[in-house]
This record gives sequence, C-alpha cells and structure tokens, in this order.
Amino acid sequence: MQSTDTDARLTWVGGIFYADTRQMNSEGIREPYLNAETGIPLSSNDVSLALFNLPLVDGQYSYSDRVVSHDAQLAGFGEVNVMLTARLRATAGLRAARTYTDYHDARDGPFAGGPGDDRGKHYETPKTPRYILAYQFDPDNMVYGSMSEGFRIGGVNRSVDPTICGAALLADGFVDQNGNVEAPKTYRSDRVRSYELGVKLRPTANFRLATSVYHIDWLDIIRPVDLSGSISPLCASSITANLGRAVSKGVDLEASYAPVAKLLLSLMLSYDDAKFTQTIPGSNGFNLVTGGWTLGQTPWTIVGSGELKFTGPFGVHSYFRADADFRSKNRGLTQITDPASANFNPYVRPDSSSLDLRLRYGVQLSSWDVSLFVDNALNIHPIINVQNDSPGAPTPYGSATRPLTAGITAQSRF
Repeated sequence: MQSTDTDARLTWVGGIFYADTRQMNSEGIREPYLNAETGIPLSSNDVSLALFNLPLVDGQYSYSDRVVSHDAQLAGFGEVNVMLTARLRATAGLRAARTYTDYHDARDGPFAGGPGDDRGKHYETPKTPRYILAYQFDPDNMVYGSMSEGFRIGGVNRSVDPTICGAALLADGFVDQNGNVEAPKTYRSDRVRSYELGVKLRPTANFRLATSVYHIDWLDIIRPVDLSGSISPLCASSITANLGRAVSKGVDLEASYAPVAKLLLSLMLSYDDAKFTQTIPGSNGFNLVTGGWTLGQTPWTIVGSGELKFTGPFGVHSYFRADADFRSKNRGLTQITDPASANFNPYVRPDSSSLDLRLRYGVQLSSWDVSLFVDNALNIHPIINVQNDSPGAPTPYGSATRPLTAGITAQSRF
C-alpha cells in the first residue's frame, strides 16, 4: 500500500512480505569395487565390515545423506518521506521480520559412522531501520546522508562427532559452560549497520559526478569453520558460527564526461578497507579470528572506459570502445594466510593484482551490430583462486584467467 498523492509533503508506503522455501539435497558415494580398491579378496560389503565394522548401505554405498531444509519468513515494512522544506527531504523506514529455519539430516554408511539423524530449528525477529536526509540544490545536484541496517538469516548446524572431531573443536574453543567439547547447534543472524555521506553533481550538461564515503559495522559475522586438518586428521566436518566483528570503510567515485558529442569517457574508482576488529582465541594458542585480519577484499578497484562513435567507410555508423579494469592485491593477513591462525593454510596465497584491457570495433547496419573484439589485450593471465581441499592437503590448485582472446560477434535487434 502507498499514498496516492506523490506531490504531497508527506508520502508513505507499507506492505507485508512472506516467503516459504524448502530444499532437499541427497548425496551417495557408491563403492561397488571396494574390494578391488583395497586389494582384500572379499566382497565389498565384507571389506566394509572388516575395515569399519559397518556394512555398506544397500550393499553398495559407503555414504548416503539426505538433507531437508525449510526456511520461512514473515515481514512487515513501512517508510515515510517528509519534505521538511522545499529542498530538504527526510526518510524513515523500518522492516521487522519473524524468521524460522528447520533442518533434518538423515545419513548412513561406514563413512558417516553408521546411521545418524539430526534435527534442529531456529527462530529470530530481526529489525532493520533506514534513515535518509537529502538536500536537493536543484534537479541536477544534491547531497545526502543515510544510515541503514541489514541482516543475514541464521541457521542450524548438523551434529559433529566429538570422538572424531573433538580435538579440532577443543582447539577452536567450542566447549560448553562445563568445558566439555560441543559444536554449536545453531548460529544467529549477522547484521550490518551502514553509514554513508555522498553527493551527486552535474555541473555542466556533459559532466556527471557521484561520490560517497561510507562506514559499515559488521556484527556477529557468520563464518564457516573447517574442522579437518592435522589436529583431527579423520574429521571431514565443518560448522558455521558467529565469529567476531569487522569494519569496512571506504570511498566510491563515478564520473562521466563527454568532451564532444560522439565521445564518452567514464571512470569508476573505489577503495575499501575492511578488517576484523575483534580477536577470538582458540584454546591451543591459535586464534579463530584476529583483529586486523582483512576480509580478503580487493582494496582498490579502478575501471575506465571510452567510446567513440563516428562515420566509417561508405558512410557506415561505426564505434570504437576500450575498457580497462584494474584490481589491486590485498596484502593484508587473513585467517588462511596468517601463521597464527587456527585455519592457517601454507599452500594458499592471495590473488595478485590484475589489469584487464578490452577493445572493440564495431559497425551498425540497420538492425545489425557486427564487431571485432580483443579481450585481455595485454595478455596478463595470472593463476588465481589458489587453494587446496583442506589445510592438511599438500596439493594446491587454482585457475588461470583467460589469455588474450580475439573474435567477432554479430547480433540483430528486432
């Protein structure tokens, strides 16, 4: 629902939101040749009994898992806009929700430690306000300030076998009030609180500029915790927990300039400094989270582009476009690259800085657009996303960005 007079001094909007989703995931690891793999001259089921003291599920599966999750949310929201003066507008809004999550995990097989059944549910009532104060100098120029909040729904963890993963849980500090090892059964929503101050300007007809500075507080951060590795070598589990706080602060700038009618230049620049501000120690001298760790973000992003339209041979409408995209390397420590971290992984390294130059020359004939392109014109293709399966796995792997690529495209609009 909303007010009908858009020119009124006070306008409002309100409504109700409801969502209900269910998801089912199934996984099975079939082992019909377990005897051949182990070299034991028995049936695969008998090999499983000999090695794990448990039979294969249905005589063939070493692991089977069926997970059914259900998420529901009912929310009400409203927003009011008030013109305090002819140029000054104030906005206040609120969204309040009731969220529900439940989880059912049924598993079996020797790799699951035998039959297991987990159930859990979690309720929350998050509230997210928003406030904006904007001053409009004229239709093309304004300044504004805002504060808003957001959340990400919490959830339920599957159970973790303390006999297999207890050492890792203890090392990471997951114990109950009596000091007994216990994985958290649920995790709360995490929240962000964002403050922004910005301007939008159009000093001339061919020049536009928008820039802002921001500060974001991130609270009760939802993070995965990998329990595998040398501390508990037989553990293959992971859990999700609320770990620490972080602050992200930076600046954004977007500008466009048309020095002549057929030439458009654009620039987008952003700087983001995002770091944890809270240290959460484990129980073995290693930290789950250390204040000062970065979130792994790209600090500097600079994107520039230019497009020139002109009349080519035989009077054909033509254009040339160039785009350059630079992303800087994050040189700060993270939970994976800090030797003092409980999740330190010596085989993982952060992505290097990157520069991607793309070129395109095209012609437009009636409804057709035909163009020649070159992507990654500088042929820079470092290995990125270097990782391995777990901190104890010795073999790292990664992927390479596509090298210099040239081609032709043709499309028709109708």
